Amino acid sequence: MLFVQVLYGQLFYTSSVLVGGFWIMVIPLLITAYGLLYAHKLARESRPRFQTLSVAVALLAMLFVGFIYVNNLTLLLTPERWLAKYAAHTGGMTLNMEEPTHGPRYLFFILPAFAVAGLAFMLRGAYLSRWGHAEEGRRARRLGFVWVVVGVVGVSVGAAGLLATFPAHIRDFVLARGAHRAVRGGRGGRCRRPRAGLRGPPGPGAPARLRRDPELRRGARLRRRPARPGARRLPRALLPAA
Repeated sequence: MLFVQVLYGQLFYTSSVLVGGFWIMVIPLLITAYGLLYAHKLARESRPRFQTLSVAVALLAMLFVGFIYVNNLTLLLTPERWLAKYAAHTGGMTLNMEEPTHGPRYLFFILPAFAVAGLAFMLRGAYLSRWGHAEEGRRARRLGFVWVVVGVVGVSVGAAGLLATFPAHIRDFVLARGAHRAVRGGRGGRCRRPRAGLRGPPGPGAPARLRRDPELRRGARLRRRPARPGARRLPRALLPAA
């Protein structure tokens, strides 16, 4: 959140005000969820009657916190909707449910927790088996493996859905960049360094790939740009005196 506030401060502040009625509920929801989980840990044997209800309410509260976050962050990306959102809900009780990437982003936001929890269960099962509880350790590892599979498959589905809901130009850019990097990785992961004479538009003697790709041409110009005066003297000045 600190990085989001630093990089997108004005956008994040405005979207947080628009969903302010829900955004201010994040802290009470988290306090309630953690309080119920602590109560479950401390009283699960002495008062087993309402333990399932406590865990369920805590889980729903945390899922709703993630839902609020996704609404805020997707609204941050669509400033063209702010005026209409504010006109419709001046009290800050608005959500960004019409955003087409909302559902896939929420899956992509939440489901990694299942994979992490599954890894924790598998680690617990390994320790239980080492400590002599073979059957309980086997059950923990099996449950953890199922959760890892659910998390990985769910994240994959969410990523595919998110890519499908992107606008065509963004989707083409993402797929083209992924294919370009895959080809580069298959050829050793490195591109040939541009030659010294590649400032400005490439001449007829430049490689055909460089003439076709504007991004590589831009990188070639940046690599050959001369350094600012004094830029090379700074490390020497920082060295201790002999």
